[in-house]
Amino acid sequence: MVGIVLASHGLLAQGMKDSCKLFFGDEIDQLVACCLAAGEAPDQFCERMAAAVEEVSTGDGVIVLVDLLGGTPSNCCLSLTNDRVRVVTGMNLGMLLELLGVRMGIDDIKEIDTTELVEMSKRGIVCLNDLQASLRK
Repeated sequence: MVGIVLASHGLLAQGMKDSCKLFFGDEIDQLVACCLAAGEAPDQFCERMAAAVEEVSTGDGVIVLVDLLGGTPSNCCLSLTNDRVRVVTGMNLGMLLELLGVRMGIDDIKEIDTTELVEMSKRGIVCLNDLQASLRK
């Protein structure tokens, strides 16, 4: 199974993991959260990120979802990326739920279309006021 690491500034990644339990139950295999604490040294966090990737890796690949492009969590991932570890920034709950669903039917990271995962998550970002207005027309 493809492993998933959630990385964020503060406790966002843990909150995302906890939210997934409402959809997938209390025990979600190979899903870990790595949260950057206030005042934590970047090199220390990078070590924890590498350990998190190793923890969820079984040989099928790992996808790391990161909260923000250019921040410490995404910068730490630069040295981790390869053909078995993919990193996607702009993590949101819709993206994570889709990934959890998709990975149930696949055996290798090469079967996950990260471009489609990003596009799907973008489609879930809307202003409800605008959506309501367009439906009234």
